[in-house]
Amino acid sequence: MKKKGEELVVLQKKTFFLILFIIAVIGVLVGYTIGYVTTPVKQVYVQKTTETEKTVLPVTSEPQQTKKQENTTQQEKSETSEKETVKIIQEVEATEKTQSQETMDKLKTVKTEKPSLKKLVYKRPLYTLQVGAFHESENAEKLIKTLSENGISSQLVKENLYKVRTGYYKRFKDAQRASEILKAKGFDNFIVKIN
Repeated sequence: MKKKGEELVVLQKKTFFLILFIIAVIGVLVGYTIGYVTTPVKQVYVQKTTETEKTVLPVTSEPQQTKKQENTTQQEKSETSEKETVKIIQEVEATEKTQSQETMDKLKTVKTEKPSLKKLVYKRPLYTLQVGAFHESENAEKLIKTLSENGISSQLVKENLYKVRTGYYKRFKDAQRASEILKAKGFDNFIVKIN
C-alpha cells in the first residue's frame, strides 16, 4: 500500500541505460579533467640523428667523449643549417625583389596607357508616369495647366503624339506609389520605362 506522497517510479530499459551512459560519460570527463590538471608538465627534448633518421631520446649516462662529439657535430650542423637558411632567405628576397619590380613595371604600363574614350556606364532605367497622349498640342497644354493647378509639375514630350508625363523615378516601387497618389487625385496614368 502506498502512503500519501509516495509514488512508484518505473523506468524503461532504454531510459535506464541512457541515464547510466550519461553518468559514465560525466565520470570519465571529470576523471580526465582532474588527471590533466593535477599531473605536472614534463618537458622531453627529442634529438634526431641524421644517419638513421630515427628519433632518439637522450640518455643521461653517456660518457663525456660522446657528448663532446655530439656537441661538435651539432655545432657543425647548426652552422650549415644557418648557412642554408641564409641562402634561402637571400633567394626569397631576390625573388620578392624581382616580383615587386615586375608589378611596378606593370603599374607603370597601366598608368601610361591612355584611357579609352568610351566609358562603360551601367544606366538603370528610369520610370515616369504618363498622364495623357494627344494628337493636338493644345489638348496636352490644357492637361499640363490642370496638373499645375493641382500642384503637379509635368512636361510635354513629342513622339508620335503629344505626351504629358510627370516625375522621374529610379525604382519601380516609387513610380507605383506616385501613380496611386495621382489616381487618388483623379488623374488616370500609367508607368512608362525610359532608357
